[in-house]
Amino acid sequence: MDTDALTASLQSHEIAGAALDVVDGEPQVPPVLLTLDNLVITPHVAGRSPESVENMLALVLDNLSAHFSARPVLTPVPE
Repeated sequence: MDTDALTASLQSHEIAGAALDVVDGEPQVPPVLLTLDNLVITPHVAGRSPESVENMLALVLDNLSAHFSARPVLTPVPE
């Protein structure tokens, strides 16, 4: 995300408003973002619908099953 461009667009009202679930430099929030009254920052809750939680659990179980069956996991973590 280009924080400077977003800030300028929000300050000029080129963008009327925005909501961000992720910001550059987390866990620190760029101070300029905190001054904007047309910006909402949420604490990583965008992916927390009942369906997404169910899908995440299914993926974990599928990965565990693959691992313990000596098959490649579906979503390996890069080293």
